[in-house]
Amino acid sequence: MSVHRGPHSPDLWQALPAGDVVRTHISNVALSSMVLLTAGGRLLQERRPRWQLWAWAAAVSVANVVTESAVTFLNVPDLADAAAGLLGVAVTLVALFVLGRTGLVRADGGDPSRQLSPRSTPDADDILT
Repeated sequence: MSVHRGPHSPDLWQALPAGDVVRTHISNVALSSMVLLTAGGRLLQERRPRWQLWAWAAAVSVANVVTESAVTFLNVPDLADAAAGLLGVAVTLVALFVLGRTGLVRADGGDPSRQLSPRSTPDADDILT
């Protein structure tokens, strides 16, 4: 499926700083981001100290750089992949710190005394009839 772009609309990758690196090395950005987001999200849920989040970020960063530079039997060494992974870690760290500071918006508007009614979402009988 092709997307029609007008003559004056640049690709998103061209508009972003380091967008070309992200586009060509998106797997390392995504993998580093997913690992840190999973571990960091869990740490935030458990209200763990911030140093543990920094430790996970450092571990993911070191593993990424070592894998991309020294472990040659798994892949071809590529420092651009390592840089892309570090970018993924940095973006995810910022997102986790914002999330840890502001939290998530509750579905009930944030009022702890307000309870969602059990009939607010359809159950299987409603959907089938």
